[in-house]
Amino acid sequence: MKMCKRCDTSLPLESFHKHSGFKDGRRTICKNCANAEMRKYYEANRESHLETCRNWQKNNQDKVAMYQQRHRKRKIKSDNLYKANHPARVRAQKKLNYAVFKGEVEKVESCQVCGCSDKKTEAHHYDYDKPLQVIWVCTSCHGWIHRKYKLQEAVNA
Repeated sequence: MKMCKRCDTSLPLESFHKHSGFKDGRRTICKNCANAEMRKYYEANRESHLETCRNWQKNNQDKVAMYQQRHRKRKIKSDNLYKANHPARVRAQKKLNYAVFKGEVEKVESCQVCGCSDKKTEAHHYDYDKPLQVIWVCTSCHGWIHRKYKLQEAVNA
């Protein structure tokens, strides 16, 4: 156990970032406080940080291209694996996307669970055999719905 110098709470060592400059090999502030500190710094210096990133990308175009190529390969591999493991989901998503494109289904811009309209909405299928019967939910509610059903499946199993 170690005491955080910022929030004065006693936490296990795993709650502190590693740092070789300290006697016990850990920073003096916990990960939560360090993350809050970095978030605050980023918000105060956002433009400077973005400018630094742009300059790095401009000066290291070969590395950027290599990273992008590696990401594309991983993404294609991941997408193909998802399509192979979930054909019904993919089929339902494609049918819904085409129906929205054709104007047969109207995408609702506010969440039908919590009512917020400031976030992007996603379609949730309760039954993949009925691809056009969906509810439009924000990402937070969509995650909540899936966690709720996973919990119910685990209890019923």
